[in-house]
Amino acid sequence: QLLLGPGTANAAGTIIRPELVPDFTSFDKSDPDLKTVYYMIQDALNAPDVEEEERRWTAVIERYGSSDAAWASDAVGRAYGNRGNTKSRQGRFESAIDDYNRSIALCPYSSDPVLNRGVAYEGLREYKRAIEDYQSVLDVNPSDPSAWNNFGNANAALQNWEVALGAFKKAASMSNSFSFAAVNYATILFQLGRDEEAIREF
Repeated sequence: QLLLGPGTANAAGTIIRPELVPDFTSFDKSDPDLKTVYYMIQDALNAPDVEEEERRWTAVIERYGSSDAAWASDAVGRAYGNRGNTKSRQGRFESAIDDYNRSIALCPYSSDPVLNRGVAYEGLREYKRAIEDYQSVLDVNPSDPSAWNNFGNANAALQNWEVALGAFKKAASMSNSFSFAAVNYATILFQLGRDEEAIREF
């Protein structure tokens, strides 16, 4: 059974723990390193290209990876996740997954590295593992249209047409900006031989 449903524990996947989100207001705002890492993160987000962005996230990791400051695990975990994104965009999926795993370990409350690891698994055509990650995200955030759309993509790759159809319909209904989810939905209708329904979607 591939679609377990939001709120159902996914034994095969990662359990995201939103209750572990740190109290950001407790961070010492007078800490000069906190200010420095903030500017380093902004600098990385505004990098001119993907290679330079990767280099800047690496700088955050190398500088603060061994810090015992209260804010360090969150900052470094996010840096690993974002560096994973740069690697994924370059097609270096296995290395990206290594970074996502580190991000998940440091920030078990964040769904972003789990969702993005699913994308990397899709890049490696490991669709079942991708589905597990998307399901884990949906367990804690059943209103995430990206997770539903990606869940549909991975199931479609395995020819789980009915599951994919339901996922694309969910994604399309949640956000007007997800027009491609509606296209995916219509494409699956064609795949199932429901041509008249598909035509009405366009």
